[in-house]
Amino acid sequence: MAARPVFARDVSAEVAIVTDYRFRGLSLSDHMPVIQGGVDVEQDGWQAQLWGSTRADGDAEGREIDLYLGRAGSVGALNYEAGARAYFVKSAPAYFEVTAQFSRPLGPVQIAAELSYAPAQAGLGDNLYGAATLSVSPLAGLMLSGRAGIEDSAACGPKSDWEVRAAFETKPLLFSAAIVQARGQRLNSEERAPAGVFMLQLGF
Repeated sequence: MAARPVFARDVSAEVAIVTDYRFRGLSLSDHMPVIQGGVDVEQDGWQAQLWGSTRADGDAEGREIDLYLGRAGSVGALNYEAGARAYFVKSAPAYFEVTAQFSRPLGPVQIAAELSYAPAQAGLGDNLYGAATLSVSPLAGLMLSGRAGIEDSAACGPKSDWEVRAAFETKPLLFSAAIVQARGQRLNSEERAPAGVFMLQLGF
C-alpha cells in the first residue's frame, strides 16, 4: 500500500514593497519605503508565521522580525483566530502580544472584529487595541475594505486610527492602495496627518 500523509500542511510565502510601513495608523519607517516578507505554515487549524520588515523609527532603526503562532477555525458561520505574536526589533527589547479575531459574512459584506492585548513589559505599561473591519469584493480579484481602531497605547496614550483600502489580486501579484490616519492628543501634526500607502506584493 502506498503511504498516505497523516495531516495536511499548507506553506505560502510573500515579499512586498510598501511605500510606508504603517502599524495601527502610525508610520514605523519614518514615511519611507520598506521591504517586507514572510512565510506562513498552516496545519490542521494551527498557523505559524515568520514575518519581517525593514523600518526606521527613532532608536528602533534597522529591521523587525515577528513570530506568530495561533489557531483558526469556525463555529457555524463565525470564523475565529486566536494566537500570540512576538515582535523582535533591532536594538529594542522583545515585545509580546496576544490577539483574537472573529469574522463572518453578512450578505456580500465580510465583517471582522479584532482585540489585541500586551501586558506591561519592556519598560512600558500594558496595551489594549480593538478594531472593526468591513470588506466587500464587488469584482473577481478586487477587495474594498474599511477599518477603524481604538487603542489605549502604552507608547503614545489613547489614540484612534482608520484606513480605507482597495486591493487587486491577479496571482501571484497583489497591488493595494490605502488612505491611513491616526489621531491622538499626544501625537504631533505629522503623525496625525492622513497619508496614502501603496503596496506591490509577490506571492509564492
